[in-house]
Amino acid sequence: MFIEALALGLIAGIVRSGRVRNLLELEIAGVSLILTAVVLQILPIVLEPFIKSENWLSFLPFAGSLVMVAAIIMNRKKKGFFIILIGALLNILAMAVAGFRMPVTEAALLRAGMQSLLETIQDGSVINYILVTSADGLSYYLGKVIALPEIYPLSKLFSVGDLFISGGLAYFIQDTMQNQWFRKSGSMINYRF
Repeated sequence: MFIEALALGLIAGIVRSGRVRNLLELEIAGVSLILTAVVLQILPIVLEPFIKSENWLSFLPFAGSLVMVAAIIMNRKKKGFFIILIGALLNILAMAVAGFRMPVTEAALLRAGMQSLLETIQDGSVINYILVTSADGLSYYLGKVIALPEIYPLSKLFSVGDLFISGGLAYFIQDTMQNQWFRKSGSMINYRF
């Protein structure tokens, strides 16, 4: 969903005569927090085969989401980041009521053609997802319950929070491309002898 948001933001920015170069000159606050959040999201996948107790491992993606929210708050004045913040908070709420795991529905997994993921969630191999049947009722609405058909080539399972994050990201990208306040390339006097 986030790849589609990036593409949509780029296309909208180009259609509106934006400059792709603005994205290269962009300054984002909290880059170290963003990298920390990504590491916390990936760490359980790397450590799971080596560590038998997965109680604290399942908390790491949730902690990564909290760290990401801190980075989003640092950038809150940039257009689109408030929408991204709403989406991130919705995802955190979904995980908080479901034992720090992202809730998914069996129907959505099957509709998306993700039978193998469903089986690994059921047998406990995947520690960052939980089926909605074993999570709180609020999880049904906030978890990853939106599915695209199996034929779709990219990510197929989304939450309401993911939709907000994607919308905010697309808006941020196209708005950044429209800004005129980025540095203009300067000219330098060249002397030839």
